[in-house]
Amino acid sequence: MSKIALDGTSTVLGTIGFRPPGIAIDANGNVYTSSTSLNTLSKITDTSTAIFAATGDSSPITIAGLTNDTEYLMSLIAVNKASESAVSNAVAVTPAPTAPDAPQITNIEPGNGQVSISVSMTDDGGSPITGYNAYCFGDTLSFDTSSTSPITFSGLTNGEAYECLVTATNVAGTSLASAASAPFTLAGPPDAPQITSIEPGNAQVSISVSVADGDGLLITGYTAACFGDSIFFGTSPTSPITVSGLTNGQAYACLATATNAVGTSPISESRAPVTPVAPLPGC
Repeated sequence: MSKIALDGTSTVLGTIGFRPPGIAIDANGNVYTSSTSLNTLSKITDTSTAIFAATGDSSPITIAGLTNDTEYLMSLIAVNKASESAVSNAVAVTPAPTAPDAPQITNIEPGNGQVSISVSMTDDGGSPITGYNAYCFGDTLSFDTSSTSPITFSGLTNGEAYECLVTATNVAGTSLASAASAPFTLAGPPDAPQITSIEPGNAQVSISVSVADGDGLLITGYTAACFGDSIFFGTSPTSPITVSGLTNGQAYACLATATNAVGTSPISESRAPVTPVAPLPGC
């Protein structure tokens, strides 16, 4: 229902709950319904129905705040400087949700063979988002789904560059695709290090290593293990790695791993056993 003031501004009222044969508005803006069968006139109150107002000086006029899948009754009165028109016919309308707007990718977190994609929604179309579809383009086109954000997209290739886009779905349909993300490259754990030398010392050994491929990330540390009369470990952020606490005269076989921000490499191949020795007297 709408009342248009003398200045051309319209106030639109929607009613819910029943279909009266007639609707009227008095000078104070009160809404009334009439019943021809009972010959009565009833004032609408907040307890009998819900009233929604909107303003505008041209058609169409948008009424916000309605509930989807609920029927509303709409009618209109036009006003000019001379007078008001009669009440228009009442029209029953039922708002319904629409497909959501395209999501926005807010963050990309590359991982080991996967990526985590975070998105936000500007408009869900009036219905909760039920799921997301993500598409990533690189060495091939890959597809994954999630009911929530972030979307974890797996099965990708480390060292490969990708761009991703996302759609959102609600009960009414699927959105347009988001803008593509900035290109990113996946990284995995480093390759297994190679032991280049082992220097025996007094109850310890010093192990030098090299790594052929850190998968694009800096090596953050190394771990070495030596096996003999027992197992001994040593760690270092750089090469060489010192493993101490060994028994002089005991032969040890040693291995090493390298670590970056994603994970730890496979174990290196072992070198020929090495034997720590005590220093000569007087040295």
